[in-house]
Amino acid sequence: MTQPPWDPPSGPAFEGPDLRPAGPPPVKGTNGFAVAGLVLGIFGGALLSTVFSLVALSQIKKNGGQGRGMAIAGLVLSGLWVVGVVTVVAIGLSSTADRGGSGEVVGAGSVSVKDLRVGDCVEDWAESASVVTIRLIPCTQPHDAQVVAEDDLVSRDEPYPGDDEVRRMADELCSGKVDALDDSRLPETGSVAYFRPLEASWQDGDRKVSCLVVAATPMTGSRLGP
Repeated sequence: MTQPPWDPPSGPAFEGPDLRPAGPPPVKGTNGFAVAGLVLGIFGGALLSTVFSLVALSQIKKNGGQGRGMAIAGLVLSGLWVVGVVTVVAIGLSSTADRGGSGEVVGAGSVSVKDLRVGDCVEDWAESASVVTIRLIPCTQPHDAQVVAEDDLVSRDEPYPGDDEVRRMADELCSGKVDALDDSRLPETGSVAYFRPLEASWQDGDRKVSCLVVAATPMTGSRLGP
């Protein structure tokens, strides 16, 4: 008896499971907030750097991705900037002259020459054309110079007349102011000095001249009386 040829069943062939090894998972890119936090941390944007870095850490923890190290670095840099600013401010405050209720200097420290007042006593005097700040001490302590007068050279509307003319006017102003003082209170040997406005500060409206008496040897007490 002859067997009919085998006829395979029709329909889709059976497919077994794909046993090929799976490829590596796709790598997620670097978190943009982490990059921004690091950059701002480097350049001093402490507040935004802190915010962006915290957002980056939260997103990376939740969704994955790269940049965790950048975000942490941004936080560290932001903290360093804050510490630096606080330190500078603290040093500045501690080095500023302390004034009493009447404006007299009661604690040694530095002030801008623009903030000098009549009666201020200068600890160490040195001639300089570019003085920005000067150290003051209470007049009860030995000092080299004292501010004895101040006045504006001209009105604020006057244009800058040039360095030589400003020096001439300041010298004339201060010589007259010192001549009007009680001679008995002035040092036996000394000179008249002044702080005058430079062209840059003149353009900002500065016209004030501070006149000083400078002693050849340190003096104690005020030249203006008790």
